[in-house]
Amino acid sequence: MPYHLSYIQRKKTEKLLELKARLDPKPHLKYIAVAGVLGLYICWFNERYFFYLYHLMLKTPFILAAPLHTPQFMAIVDGVAFLAFLIFTVIAYYRSKDYQRLKQEFESLRRNLVQAIDADFCQCKTACDCKDEYVQDMERQGINLFY
Repeated sequence: MPYHLSYIQRKKTEKLLELKARLDPKPHLKYIAVAGVLGLYICWFNERYFFYLYHLMLKTPFILAAPLHTPQFMAIVDGVAFLAFLIFTVIAYYRSKDYQRLKQEFESLRRNLVQAIDADFCQCKTACDCKDEYVQDMERQGINLFY
């Protein structure tokens, strides 16, 4: 950064760039995708799950509750798939909450920087073009400070 930002502006900029780097939605999408695939599996074989649920209400052990045409191994696979679906759904939910929190924090800090551009922005004693260079540099890094 060739411009002479004040300490506060420099720290805000560093934090904004760090948040921008962490705002990648791709890591969150893989949990949603896995939960979706497992959900499709459960929907595809829903009659087995309803059968398990019925026997669960009768307090029959899960492995013994497998339908006659379903091998015991499939009952275990169905149980593991259901537990994995629950786990991945919870993980996806909390990851999306974390993503939303990061996004709000990023927007708040970005708006704060937009307002601060007009205040004590740099440490230059004479007329300078630090503000213009700063806005252009942020734009090159994918952060819009215009709106």
